[in-house]
Amino acid sequence: MLKVLGRNLTIKCKPTVNADLRQTVEAETLELVEILAASQSPFLEQFELRRQPCGPKKIRLSIRNGEEGSGRAPADYGNPDLRDRSPLYETLPATRELIESFPLEDVARILVLVDPAGWGTPLHRDHQLPDVKQEFVWFRTSPEKQLYVIDDADVRADTLGFAAWFDSRQRHGVEQSPHPTVSIRVDGRFKADVRENLLASITPSLELGTKPT
Repeated sequence: MLKVLGRNLTIKCKPTVNADLRQTVEAETLELVEILAASQSPFLEQFELRRQPCGPKKIRLSIRNGEEGSGRAPADYGNPDLRDRSPLYETLPATRELIESFPLEDVARILVLVDPAGWGTPLHRDHQLPDVKQEFVWFRTSPEKQLYVIDDADVRADTLGFAAWFDSRQRHGVEQSPHPTVSIRVDGRFKADVRENLLASITPSLELGTKPT
């Protein structure tokens, strides 16, 4: 089930991912982080906000395939024509199985975020473009990774399930955890039925600058 944060709405899609798969995805991700860190791989990066490093590490499972600078705009994150899978993608069978279960017609940007023990992700907005409604699935492997979204009326919504979508123009962050935590964000294009329900859900209560009904 895909939960929409900030609204009492559940979009039915694939069956709930079982615990064994979630744990396997987490284990292979944490192992990959150690390997990439030891080799100083360019596919492992420090997460930055306002060009300042903060706690999380990010692994890019997709790479931009266009001209220099293409695919960087928030409106392009879900464009599959501008992204290819990175070489790492084929090394993660459980993660591939997970992503293939998401209700996406096309897959573009794939980003794995790992918060080290004792860290969270500071409150931030991904963008503030009024006409850009990003289509993506956010997935956590453990309840310990607590994503929350705060709208412009200062109403907070917390993740209840494992898969979620939220309006990335709203402020959001991840609480600190005593253990490393893993999440995966996959941008792309939702399947038609999901898109119809989803876009209806953010009018008007999740639109930037409006208050919840």
